Amino acid sequence: MAFSGDGQVLASANSDGVQLWSAQELKPLRTPAQPQRGIATTLAWSSESRLGETLCFGTQLGFLVIWREDTSEGFKEVFSRKIGSGAEIVCLATDTTSPLTKIAAGMRDRGITVWTIDDQNNVENIFSVRLNTTMAATLAFHPSEHSLLVFGLEDRKVHSLDTADGQVIRSFEASGSEMGCAAISFRRGQFVVDNVLDGFDLYDFGTGKFVRSLRTGRAKKKWPKQIAFAEDSRVVVGGSDHGVIYVFERKTGEVLDELRHASQGLAQAVSVCDVGGLSMIATGSGVGLGQDNICLWTYAGGRGRRRMQTENSWESWILRILLLLGGLLIMSAYFNAQHIVKWHNVQSTSGGRAEGAASVSWVEEVLSLVLSYSKLQVQEKNEILDNVSHVERRRTIITETFENDDDDDEDDDEDVIDLL
Repeated sequence: MAFSGDGQVLASANSDGVQLWSAQELKPLRTPAQPQRGIATTLAWSSESRLGETLCFGTQLGFLVIWREDTSEGFKEVFSRKIGSGAEIVCLATDTTSPLTKIAAGMRDRGITVWTIDDQNNVENIFSVRLNTTMAATLAFHPSEHSLLVFGLEDRKVHSLDTADGQVIRSFEASGSEMGCAAISFRRGQFVVDNVLDGFDLYDFGTGKFVRSLRTGRAKKKWPKQIAFAEDSRVVVGGSDHGVIYVFERKTGEVLDELRHASQGLAQAVSVCDVGGLSMIATGSGVGLGQDNICLWTYAGGRGRRRMQTENSWESWILRILLLLGGLLIMSAYFNAQHIVKWHNVQSTSGGRAEGAASVSWVEEVLSLVLSYSKLQVQEKNEILDNVSHVERRRTIITETFENDDDDDEDDDEDVIDLL
């Protein structure tokens, strides 16, 4: 998940491909057609004033895809090609400091390839190399040294490659056991990595020495989690496997805020964009897992506030499930009632229980009792109404008898006895 350079568009990757969202309203935007190229696994933006926004993303089947902003059509696909042997693209990085935009891709087979794209959408390969032991987890172009930084996933090595030919300029190894995603602040001269065990580790970029840990609690599984610097690199924002996005103070490692993305489960995807003195933070459930529950936050002054979230949130899914279950129960009750009526008809015509009636479920038995009780209540009610009507009719006749013949008391008494 990543914000565009101007902070207007948010891109998210999942099993269906790439979705674009308006960062102001978190509403889906129109995207180019996406043929089957495998799950979108990583993406990166490139922002240029003369060309607008450019989105690059890689897939599980090794496709590199480039979309460019078009004023009349939104975004338009300008490039799609399977890279090398088709190994999964696990990370991407872009660089706009040179006359031609550079795009770097890290492959699961430890390959690193760098391309350039010009204003006419012509893409040219600059170099392709394969590292001996390092599979890249994160790539980043150094803005002043004309180098590409490679953060190793398994061996925790950090390599600096020459962007002209891919030769290794220098390398160092970060302490610890494993390394997930990484983020670098060239302004502060530090980088932070996901240690996949209990949080994140901060390092000095110049020396490679460990600075401090940013703890989120022991992880249940070793899922990689995105991490980013925010507020001019004064804070660090990272995900967890228990639904919380943590905001740390970089200098002290103190937890400044906990953004509750979900009640539990992965809060794996994080992207930050600093705009107008505020930090916009986008959080997602998973990267490439088909989970597109996205929340958008604004963060300033040590406090985050949730602005909005996509309709595919856990609350809306619970509502959908409850509605579905309610519909199924109604349908089940209707068909059970029909079955009971047919069963009673067979029983009444045959004088006994029909063959196969023993399989009637307890639900049907309960419904049968309810129907029988309802019929009995109706019958008793009708009998009571008939009795009341009969009494009222007799009382009227008695009243009329006394009014019409007041002189003959003996005959009146006999008429009353006859009526009663």
